[in-house]
Amino acid sequence: MKIQALRNELELPYGGKEERDSVFRVIFEYVTGRDMRLSTVMGYEPTVKEENCIRDAIKRAMTGEPVQYIVGKWSFMGNEFVVNKDVLIPRADTEILCEKAIEFISDKKGARVLDLCCGSGCIGISIAVAARACFVECCDISRGALEVTRQNAELNGVDVKVTESDLLTRCGEYQLIVSNPPYIPTGVIEGLETNVRDHEPMLALDGGADGLDFYRRIAEDAVHHLVVGGGLFLEIGYDQATAVTNILAQQGYGDITVIKDYSGNDRVVTSIRKEQ
Repeated sequence: MKIQALRNELELPYGGKEERDSVFRVIFEYVTGRDMRLSTVMGYEPTVKEENCIRDAIKRAMTGEPVQYIVGKWSFMGNEFVVNKDVLIPRADTEILCEKAIEFISDKKGARVLDLCCGSGCIGISIAVAARACFVECCDISRGALEVTRQNAELNGVDVKVTESDLLTRCGEYQLIVSNPPYIPTGVIEGLETNVRDHEPMLALDGGADGLDFYRRIAEDAVHHLVVGGGLFLEIGYDQATAVTNILAQQGYGDITVIKDYSGNDRVVTSIRKEQ
């Protein structure tokens, strides 16, 4: 069968058979607009044009290029987002950060929310979709990332402010700051899978020698950009909870809480700005 033959042509430089099958399914459904499982059962044969497009995508995937960049979009929090080499690929692990942020501002009509190090804007835009009475600003140092954010705001029908800034240097005052900053230790990056290491933006990955550089800067500066009682919600690496908690405590934040993702890993640290 042609579908199986095409799938067998795909060999990835990372992952195993399950990963390969998942990547091929995304490619097949993107090119044909058809459900692959149903197409396989029904004996669907791709057209010559579809077959050529699938093979072109397979060639790109075999270099390690993430399938999300190949198809140019990805789903996050039930919304669709444009993605390219200028932004990290939205991951399901980050959805818990969005959920906690939306919960925090649910009773704060007109709250000002900042998505710091916004990348594709998936966090801030998802918050804006869920809490339309709030003001949402998306901030990043990368102009390429901010252009993707603008596209995604339009795609999802929300109005967000887009700001080019080195962390908080050009930002105002907020009831909530959320961030998924770079947090991978520099020395660890070389050992990452090729689809991440060689294709996702290094600017969004490298968190310095111990992976904590951005947490230190954000914790120190956010005190001056949060109202009293405002929240600072941060995504973290699975092994960074204690270190980030200590950084926040040293800067005087209170109500510090570590939240696990749906895989059971520490993923988010929430905190509240107290009276100084």
